[in-house]
Amino acid sequence: MAKQTLGPLDDPAENVMLEGGVVLAGDVRVRSLYVIGGRLDLAGHTLELEEGGVEGPVTGDGSPDDALHGDHGTIRCTRSLELVGFRKDGLKLGLCDSLISLLYLRPLKAAEGVHQDGAQVNEGNTDSRVSIVTIDFLAPAEGMNSGLFFNGSASDVQVWGGTIINPAGAHGVFCGERMTRSGVRNCRIKANLHPIRDNSADGWSMDGSNVIL
Repeated sequence: MAKQTLGPLDDPAENVMLEGGVVLAGDVRVRSLYVIGGRLDLAGHTLELEEGGVEGPVTGDGSPDDALHGDHGTIRCTRSLELVGFRKDGLKLGLCDSLISLLYLRPLKAAEGVHQDGAQVNEGNTDSRVSIVTIDFLAPAEGMNSGLFFNGSASDVQVWGGTIINPAGAHGVFCGERMTRSGVRNCRIKANLHPIRDNSADGWSMDGSNVIL
């Protein structure tokens, strides 16, 4: 199924449900946005909503795809963002000044050869401001690389509470050496090898507030 475009749209009472991949063509403000069977691309625009999600993302030929790409856009979600049934990455962040009240992640077993993460930051800059108030992440029984994988040159990419369960996978949370003031606090975390692997210079996640299960 071909990708669709959405936006500009400013209707805070609107509920939108689309099938197949969706690319924002302008800023979008709605009550809810759900995408079934395709990836959601912000494409540099702003998405404001109460709740939304992506389920079972695949490409046009049916191959597994990521669920949501930030693409240097901004997302402000005041209730919940649910990404489920993905076999690659869930949320790829390249965002500035973004806020997600609840990020709910339920991946499926990774596609063959895929380095799968729940939410990932692999780019950014020192002006990034990403705040996830609560995370609810549960990996499939086979495990995956990381629940959260932060490895860009960004700052202030922060998770403030919740659970990260990856009992058969490598990491609960990985934070690379170029990150600053980034990681998780007040979380309950379980992983096979490293519940928290924080290589950053300031060790923001290592303040003692997290509970290792």
